[in-house]
Amino acid sequence: MPDAKIDQKAETKPENGGTKIPPFLVLVAVVLIGAIAWWWHSRPATSENPAQNPPTQEPPTLLALEHTVLRQRDPLIDSGTCHLYVRNISGGEVRIADILVDGQSVTALEQGEKENIPYLRLQHPTVIWATAFPPRVTPQAVSDIRLRLHSRQHMPEKITILPEGGKPLEVDFARDAVDSLRIEDIAFSEDLTTAYIYASNVGEKVLESPRISFDLAGNAPAPVLAWEKLAPQEKKVAIFRFAHPLKRGSCLNVKIQAENTLALASVRVFSLFPVSTWPHGGYAGDTRAELCFDPTPFCVPTKQPGADPEETPPASPAADDDPNQAIYVYRNTTCRDSNLGQALGQGANICWRRVWECYETDPQRACFGHICMYQKLRSCHVYGEVMDFAAYTPFEVTGFPAHGNRRYSGNPLRNTLYARTAVAGAAPGHAILNQFCRLLPQELQISVMAQVGEGVKGVLYSGSKSIAPNTPLGQSLTRINGMLQALKPYLRVGAPCPMQAQTPNQVRAYTILGGERGIVLIVVNERFANRFPESKGWIEHNGETKPASLELTPGAENTGAHLSLEQMIPSALDEKDREFRADPKPRVKVEFLAPPGVELQRCVDVTTGEPEGEVTFSPCADGTKVGLTIKRLTTVKVYLLGPEAILERDQDNDGAPDLVELFALHTHPAVADRFDEETRGKIAAEKKRLTAKPQKEGEAF
Repeated sequence: MPDAKIDQKAETKPENGGTKIPPFLVLVAVVLIGAIAWWWHSRPATSENPAQNPPTQEPPTLLALEHTVLRQRDPLIDSGTCHLYVRNISGGEVRIADILVDGQSVTALEQGEKENIPYLRLQHPTVIWATAFPPRVTPQAVSDIRLRLHSRQHMPEKITILPEGGKPLEVDFARDAVDSLRIEDIAFSEDLTTAYIYASNVGEKVLESPRISFDLAGNAPAPVLAWEKLAPQEKKVAIFRFAHPLKRGSCLNVKIQAENTLALASVRVFSLFPVSTWPHGGYAGDTRAELCFDPTPFCVPTKQPGADPEETPPASPAADDDPNQAIYVYRNTTCRDSNLGQALGQGANICWRRVWECYETDPQRACFGHICMYQKLRSCHVYGEVMDFAAYTPFEVTGFPAHGNRRYSGNPLRNTLYARTAVAGAAPGHAILNQFCRLLPQELQISVMAQVGEGVKGVLYSGSKSIAPNTPLGQSLTRINGMLQALKPYLRVGAPCPMQAQTPNQVRAYTILGGERGIVLIVVNERFANRFPESKGWIEHNGETKPASLELTPGAENTGAHLSLEQMIPSALDEKDREFRADPKPRVKVEFLAPPGVELQRCVDVTTGEPEGEVTFSPCADGTKVGLTIKRLTTVKVYLLGPEAILERDQDNDGAPDLVELFALHTHPAVADRFDEETRGKIAAEKKRLTAKPQKEGEAF
């Protein structure tokens, strides 16, 4: 049916007598209603209309708190470091962007320069320096947030960690979070397949059945030596061997849990014990094989963006691929603090920046810096955790009048106080001794070996280039270095452990446990006298160092200045000016209790290379009782106790101490290449000449 045509012009009357609405009014009404609806739905959301608030997407939770602890090694001089261990619980890498302490950032640094010395100053009432170790955290790994405090009286209350792109992590730090279970040292074998974890119980309860774990994926370690309990004030070692070698320079987190006690520690993976020199004179270092130094310098100076040219000279071309070298990131940090007139520790901020710049550009090398003499004991705690290896200078026996504010006590064993403090301040990292060579031969022996006994992980000498091998001081330096080279496999994985050593009066014994490999015993004779003419040397007067022209007595008053023998600085280069003489002790008996896990069958006198005859090993429930009789103790004796084949000796059948052979045998393979036939012949001839000469009382060893 076709559609009907509609007459559009025809008017139809509305029903019920109504009138028709004009179309344009309908259009206006529709537009108006639409505008009102659009305004209603697009108006800003208010709290009065919660239904209109659009849903907000909260940032994801990226970090979770594992543990908090206040690391404080000495309540008198150590103000403490807050450690917050946080785990990355996300599926990707997380960068820690900022740290807030009581609402104030501790990463905002004031940058400036004073007397051509650049600085980064952190102006915070509570924190001296802060860092995240590492700042970029891989999935399921742990970052160690470190906050160095000005004082224990000003503890942070709330710490906020801000991850990039994630939800802030807020932590209420407990004021009594002092550790009772401490990880004192973490060392690694030279091939990086074995870890040595030294822990001590500083609490009052016995810790039973500890569980040790590592943040590793696909490299499960197998225990080699474990301990079932840890008594109060006891220190033990746990040894783990990994399925694959660890990556050099990587960050390793170790966790020990025993009952309600937890200990965490983070270190970078290195196995180093340098026997080298401080990088003076073109930063080349002393690598003379006839003095038993390492074949390459320990220091690798680098030029970094924005760094002080004096601090970072160009890199040495000989330092390319040797993993036994470390990057020197900063010199004399404490003295720089003093020169800038700023709080002790402010130099750590620029030091941390350089450490992580080096870590990103050369992650397989360690970083080390120098702790000088400004507030020495406290400085070791303030700066000890900043670098992988912290080099300290004891300055107790200097032997030259370079600075008027130095003191000379005449007792090289006073240096052990600085060694003990530096080792504690750097733990579970490591401290290195920076030893001056301007000493008499016997002083050098006592100073170096006693500090090694305190647990330092290497020796850097200053002033060795002026020492000839055929001088008494050169002979002493050669023997010291030769012993250290022979003991490297034990010292690099070892740590001082209390073994209840008993010695006669005025004899000191140090016991270093080298894991399961052996025990290094260092015995020092304290019966010595350091004499020098009172009319020679130097005195400190009115802040200046002057030649002494008057005979002084302790406590005497002279021209208004208080002068004493301890304020005199003698000359060590001219041995006629003073005398160091030890009173030998015959038949010294040393007894100690060796812990279980070490097979003790043989004792070797490393100072001579000869086996020690008068030694007894008596197994007992707590380990092995060792009794050793030293026929004659002049200054220092060093022994190595362990399995039957702990040292090889006398390969050339000349009957002389083979420290040179031991040096070539037990160090980096590149060392052997340096001992060509001609060099070996010269060393052997010189060694025969030295050993054929009868020793005088008080001479080296």
